[in-house]
Amino acid sequence: MLTLGVIAGAAMFVVLLLVGATVWLAFKARMWWARWTGKPVPTWSVGGLAARQGFMRTYGSFRSTAATHGSAAPHAPRTIDDVTDVEPRTPAAER
Repeated sequence: MLTLGVIAGAAMFVVLLLVGATVWLAFKARMWWARWTGKPVPTWSVGGLAARQGFMRTYGSFRSTAATHGSAAPHAPRTIDDVTDVEPRTPAAER
């Protein structure tokens, strides 16, 4: 059983070593190609992924449903009278 574990560990090590070597070779090939052609190395990106798009998709759909199902009157702005004063308590009083 120990021999099987050692063989499995060695196989996993070799696979990870090959994956690492492939990634390293891909980056080196990009660098060499950029040097040969004289062009800058372009960045690898996810392809037009912008964080703002996710927020706009989520909150935009919320706004569109709220606009169709919303109340008749818009919310009034809050004034100073709306603020509630809070009295701090000591930690011993919480128990």
